[in-house]
Amino acid sequence: MTYGCHNRKPLRKWRNVQEGWNPLGTQRLVLTVDPMTKDCQYTHTKLGQADPKCEGCKWRAEKP
Repeated sequence: MTYGCHNRKPLRKWRNVQEGWNPLGTQRLVLTVDPMTKDCQYTHTKLGQADPKCEGCKWRAEKP
């Protein structure tokens, strides 16, 4: 069994977020850049580098 993040689909680059309300009371949405880091942060740690369940994942960070 592997983690749910193992070879997952790429994360979105853009996202709809709410920017206030329209006069009719509905949400006003705008498209903005998603600032979330796209690569795996877990494998930047010692624990993540040693985790055997991360072997073969395309998002795994290279060993320093």
